[in-house]
Amino acid sequence: MAVYTHLDDNALVALWSVYDDEAPLVRAEGIPHGSINTTYRLTTEAGVFYLRINENKSTDDVMYERDLLDVLARARPRLDGVVTPVIRKTRVGGSFFLVERRPAVATGAPVWAAMFPELPGRDLGVFEVTPAHTAQIGRFLARAHGALRGFRGRRPNPFGLPTVRRWLVDIARVPALHDVAARLSDALDRVEDRRRLLPHGVVHGDLFVDNTKWHHGDLRAVFDWEMAGRDHLALDVAVCLHAWCWSRDANGGGAFDSARARGLVAGYQAVRPFRPSERRGFFVEAQLAAIRFTASRVRDFEVPRPTSQPAERTYLDYRDFLARLDALSSMTEKGFHSMVGLT
Repeated sequence: MAVYTHLDDNALVALWSVYDDEAPLVRAEGIPHGSINTTYRLTTEAGVFYLRINENKSTDDVMYERDLLDVLARARPRLDGVVTPVIRKTRVGGSFFLVERRPAVATGAPVWAAMFPELPGRDLGVFEVTPAHTAQIGRFLARAHGALRGFRGRRPNPFGLPTVRRWLVDIARVPALHDVAARLSDALDRVEDRRRLLPHGVVHGDLFVDNTKWHHGDLRAVFDWEMAGRDHLALDVAVCLHAWCWSRDANGGGAFDSARARGLVAGYQAVRPFRPSERRGFFVEAQLAAIRFTASRVRDFEVPRPTSQPAERTYLDYRDFLARLDALSSMTEKGFHSMVGLT
């Protein structure tokens, strides 16, 4: 989430009227977190909603997410009641509306927006995370992988290894980033040499703490499925390892929390046990996830953007994930398996 498309109060009132012309808009605020889309929080007399403007996305991309969310909504009983987002329909029954057309957009696509009702539960702080939380995340992720097994969308992981490789080429063009680009490229070469075909499926791809809601310690909702696509299922678990099991210290450093990591992996395997190939390949998937998030933050926050309208967004430091990559690089595969409980 971020704010790239700036809308004034009159525009937001007009957009809300597309959904409801009886319950007035009370307050609207842009959300500066994240780096991909524009998001506004709308407080209305009908409740709280989130307006998301899909920056630089094709029509196929937004329709893919719509269809995936429909599958998840129907699968809620299989997800142990955990809520996933549902796109609010416009007054004429549509899922999206056109904000504007931007010929310069790389995809050549119109800019589509969607409205999402606020999900139940509260945000969980990163310092609140315990092994009980990570075990629930593991169980949910395994259930979601199962629920999406029959989903017909064939889109590959939009942020998979080939995409990361292209990012690193772009990053290397910035003189000040040559060293970090070379370092990440070397790491990606090693990962690519060792990576083998593992069980595939639809992965969330971005299941971080701030993409969940909780109530009295129980997982209530998981959102932000826009990065979903097909990849190794173990990679999705590896993303969660980085997102949920890294413990920061008061001096800005950090380390993996073995208890949280074991909770995550045990929770996942309680629903869907790793296959032998996934046990052998999990260490490589964890390294790929660290490279991916380091590279994406370098690209999003360090590479100059050719735009005349600066975005409002919270800065995310790539060094936070580079530290995770360093931690993995210092381990043996046996040590990693011990840490996550795969011995």
